[in-house]
Amino acid sequence: MLIDAVSYSLDIGSPNEENMQQSDDHQPAKQSADEEDVDVEKMFIDGRVQRLLKNLIGMDIDKIYSDRVVSSVERKHYALMTDDMITHIRTKMMRRGERFQQFVPVKEPRSSIPTVLANEEGWMDSTTQSMCSLTLLLMPQAGTESSWFVSEWDLEKCNA
Repeated sequence: MLIDAVSYSLDIGSPNEENMQQSDDHQPAKQSADEEDVDVEKMFIDGRVQRLLKNLIGMDIDKIYSDRVVSSVERKHYALMTDDMITHIRTKMMRRGERFQQFVPVKEPRSSIPTVLANEEGWMDSTTQSMCSLTLLLMPQAGTESSWFVSEWDLEKCNA
């Protein structure tokens, strides 16, 4: 299980263990067989987990600021700088690069069970001229965070 593997790798320590001190508000992860007992979001936001992930991927400034294809073309900027200005710009670029590499929090997957928003009786079906019921559902859309509405006719009541 991924959660147990991350917890285990944090508990065994690393060469930089003195740098990974436990914060006051840190709650150790529960070690249980159920995934529902573990708060994945809280564990992922933990500073030790974030440091471990940053150490795994590294930080290559040349790769972060390398040339890449973009939709809009911008002019290159050249400037004459002193050594102090260069070190200031490099530290500023390092902070900006760390912000680019910050990991997004883990979100639990959405439920595939539709939520009934409304269930109304007394709608007239124009083809059969009979009364029907209309159910308005909130359905999760696969692959995106957005949802869409589906209206569904109760055909059994229409044909009765």
